[in-house]
Amino acid sequence: MAARQVWERFHFQPEISVEVALGCIVDVATKEDLLVRSPGPRPWEGTVTHTRTVDKSNLYVMALTGHNSGPYVKIGIASVVKRRLREVNQYFPPGLNLGWTVELEIEFPNAFLAYLAEQRTLDDLRKCLKWIGREFAAVEVNVAKDIATKNARDVIADYVLSN
Repeated sequence: MAARQVWERFHFQPEISVEVALGCIVDVATKEDLLVRSPGPRPWEGTVTHTRTVDKSNLYVMALTGHNSGPYVKIGIASVVKRRLREVNQYFPPGLNLGWTVELEIEFPNAFLAYLAEQRTLDDLRKCLKWIGREFAAVEVNVAKDIATKNARDVIADYVLSN
């Protein structure tokens, strides 16, 4: 049964059998059950106005933890690291037992300085062949923390000297 036919049946029957393309029944659900299962927001229309103020920002090092996660780290910047942690962990299935944990957080007076420290840290990880793409590296968390801390000190020192 095609997905469109399942959706049409969904609208006309209060309780339905949800079938996959192969025709096997995978679940029996009510309309409310199906709406609750999606992790994403409901679609909506309208205009959004967004205002961003440049203020303090943080450089962070996160480590991937859980079953057979290996030594993977994520280097990034965020104004609110707790919020960023929730964002990056929200799509891991609960049964997977995997997630990011914050291992280092360094506050900067503005986002540009945090960005400079982040980019220098990622560049250093590239040079030592630990970078695996985007903001990720395959390296022990203590090594990443040391590199990030050194770069944060250097960026702040350069900033102080230039002002």
